[in-house]
Amino acid sequence: AVEEPWEVTEALYTMSWRLSGARYAPAPRALALTALSAKEYERAVEHYRCVVSAAPSSPGDWFSLGHCYLQLERFSEATAAFVMCCRASPSHAESWANLGTVHARLGAFENAAEALRHAVRHSRRNWRMWQSYLSVCRALDRWPQVLLAVRTLYRLDPVKLLDDRALGALAVHCILDRTGDGKRKLPDSFVRQVGELLLEVSKGPAPPVSSL
Repeated sequence: AVEEPWEVTEALYTMSWRLSGARYAPAPRALALTALSAKEYERAVEHYRCVVSAAPSSPGDWFSLGHCYLQLERFSEATAAFVMCCRASPSHAESWANLGTVHARLGAFENAAEALRHAVRHSRRNWRMWQSYLSVCRALDRWPQVLLAVRTLYRLDPVKLLDDRALGALAVHCILDRTGDGKRKLPDSFVRQVGELLLEVSKGPAPPVSSL
């Protein structure tokens, strides 16, 4: 069989979209995928906007639209697209993670932490998401979440994923709380968990913690 030139195929898809009264989502989706594979993000955005107007409950299309906006550094529009993806599919971990990334780039760290919390809840073994969550929580001084992220990363891979700087910061935070003005702010349970993690690391295969 002889393949039609892409220009002909594109014209057919465009015609089918128009004849459907802008309701046949597969036509612009095919055009969007072709543009996306060629990294023509502006053109992909144009087609994906048609797709989501015809199929607004399709999380994959919202995610792809958000990805294109992210590549174009159109962060406000990327945020809106990833929010729509998460609404259509609340367990879409990658969309939550990208939403967190966009919020962090915009300096909205509280929103970033919340989005990344959802990301790691739905993808518990994704170390990149945990590292992003750890970074944002450290910026916010959210120490219980820092502890959770450090511990999770260590247990995912005790050699490659130990964040000794964050672990050291946790230890220093506990020491200062216990040796300061006597007004202890950290719960005993938190200090105990940090100590247990330090002991676990000291007995594990990872190198000694360099930040202590």
